[in-house]
Amino acid sequence: MPSLKLLAWIAYGLAALCALAGLGTEDILFVVPAVAAAISGVLFTALEKIIEALHAIRDALQPGIAAPSEDTNGQVDRAPTKSLEELKGDIDRLKAKASAG
Repeated sequence: MPSLKLLAWIAYGLAALCALAGLGTEDILFVVPAVAAAISGVLFTALEKIIEALHAIRDALQPGIAAPSEDTNGQVDRAPTKSLEELKGDIDRLKAKASAG
């Protein structure tokens, strides 16, 4: 998940900028966002690792889902289509069965 990895690095960068701003101005006000951004970066990194592990587990358990075989084209086999006369015959049989039963 490149987006989670990117968000983690952005959070780390923001944490570093806030920490540097806090050190430069000697103000405690910048420490809170720096810590929050660092924690967010760690959580984004952990989430990315969890999702990678889940993908690996899914691929190991069901390799057919991850990589479909070459002999399948992804379409479900359909029943043969019926002609109009066959459909009318089926409807007449169902009507006769419903009226008799």
